[in-house]
Amino acid sequence: MTLPQPTSTFTVPSLHDDLELDCRIYYPRYRHGENDQQGKQFFGWTFAIVAHPYASLGGSFDDGVVASVGSMLLQQGIVLGTFNFRGAGDSPGRVSWTGRAELADYVSLYGFMLCLANAVVSATYAADSATPTSAPAQQPPARAPTLILGGYSYGSLIASCLPSYEIVNSIFAQAGPGSTEAEIRSRADKAGRDLSAYFAMSRSGSIGRGRPSLRVSDIDSSPKRNVAMGGYDSSEVASRRISRDSSRVSFDGEKVRRSLDRVGQRIRAQVSSSERDSPAELHTPTVESPRELHSPAGEELVKVQTVYLLISPLLGSVSLATTMFSRPTFELRDRKTGRVRIKDTLRQEDKLVDRKTCIVFGTKDVFVAERKARKWAEGLSARNRQVSWSQIEGAGHFWIEKGAMDGLLRVVQAWLPSIADGS
Repeated sequence: MTLPQPTSTFTVPSLHDDLELDCRIYYPRYRHGENDQQGKQFFGWTFAIVAHPYASLGGSFDDGVVASVGSMLLQQGIVLGTFNFRGAGDSPGRVSWTGRAELADYVSLYGFMLCLANAVVSATYAADSATPTSAPAQQPPARAPTLILGGYSYGSLIASCLPSYEIVNSIFAQAGPGSTEAEIRSRADKAGRDLSAYFAMSRSGSIGRGRPSLRVSDIDSSPKRNVAMGGYDSSEVASRRISRDSSRVSFDGEKVRRSLDRVGQRIRAQVSSSERDSPAELHTPTVESPRELHSPAGEELVKVQTVYLLISPLLGSVSLATTMFSRPTFELRDRKTGRVRIKDTLRQEDKLVDRKTCIVFGTKDVFVAERKARKWAEGLSARNRQVSWSQIEGAGHFWIEKGAMDGLLRVVQAWLPSIADGS
């Protein structure tokens, strides 16, 4: 299985040092009239990140396993985000060897997706408030969005070391003016408004039933040119990024902003037209007020259910060899003083057993012994029954054996219904 062309290719700055990371986002299609209740349940509510293998060994978001798993998730109605760690593909920088910089890279897209979900829910709630009472009542139940934190090989190692949801949520909910996290949130907010409009258009039939649809080519970019979504809203972030990476090819940021604005206007105009033509066709989900979805602390972002998907996880000496024999932990430092502002102190296993987790590995993995992988997975599952694991007989680390990839995809697809309730 392969992925289609991404809906958008863009960049986000890394929380580690503002390096602009190559990112892609893929919008799922809404399957009208098909008996696919699971896909319709995920559509508009579920997001996923799948991180790639070790960059020093050629890993990137073009990896075949990432593409196959990502394609299956996309077909289930899930919004997919992928990115290149530093030093991979067209992302600048070098592999850090300790994994700490890569961990911050992942947290950057993690935060982007949280803010994207927040913007989508807020826009959907606003649209739902304006929906006529005569609209159909058969709508998805109100619930929190779900974000799958996935990775394959080295990507799964980094995913398993991510800071807790509460830490990441607080970083982006309390983003200060001019900060990297504020810049990421600004880009996600703009993308989220357009994504919400895309969801509404898809449900109403404006996309996929003969009407004109949005083309990614309307955005003035090429596959090899990274578009900073929305441009820089903060001159402070921009100056930090430019000073760190002045050798990269520049582009007309104002032109990019105008292109993105035109795309957003076109989407919103089509949604408005759809509402006028046949208001009863617009199936916008009824959701709780964003205030009711806030975390107990009253933070600004809506609550999101996070779950883990770990494929061929690296364990033991192999994992330590890629991180200079230490487990990477997340730290966020103050830009001016250099002091540690936020530090994750939870153990890896404690975070995994706190969430729904799916672990999949092959019995013939050359990097991790079957016995070691099984013992590790059984230990996690014993602590929390929400942790599920599967071993695919005869499958190696690269999933190229006959039937291996099919087995992997079946396991992941069978796990998805367990996360669909958003609880």
